[in-house]
Amino acid sequence: MSTEAVERMRQTKLAQHLHMGEEEKAKLSKRWKGRGNPGWAKPTDHGPRTHWAEYAGVKLRSTWEIRLAKALDGKKLKWQYEPERFDLGWCTYLPDFYVPAMKSYVEVKGYFDPKSKDKVAAFRKQYPHLSLIVATDRVLKLFER
Repeated sequence: MSTEAVERMRQTKLAQHLHMGEEEKAKLSKRWKGRGNPGWAKPTDHGPRTHWAEYAGVKLRSTWEIRLAKALDGKKLKWQYEPERFDLGWCTYLPDFYVPAMKSYVEVKGYFDPKSKDKVAAFRKQYPHLSLIVATDRVLKLFER
């Protein structure tokens, strides 16, 4: 990733924090303190709020990602985890999986928040030649059939 992209990302995060209301900051602070789930949101080598788990020798960020990886393995579909980062201008975007047989990126979303929706929309607009599947719970269950 270029130093310009890193700086844009840092500035974006800083601007978001500065414009965040007290209620949002309180929610974020509470989430970082653990939500009653050991290991969730505790600082790790990988960042402040990730809960990494290993599956098939690959460190994944969530149990939902593990579910998708297992479903793809069950269908004998090869997958790559976070293979490529895309510059969206105002931030970067790192889809969770790439499935070569489907020629598609797959983004796993337990909670599809507005910021994530904006990133997906920007990705689809800037990279219309690339397929992106958003695997919400309903879509994830289809993969698991």
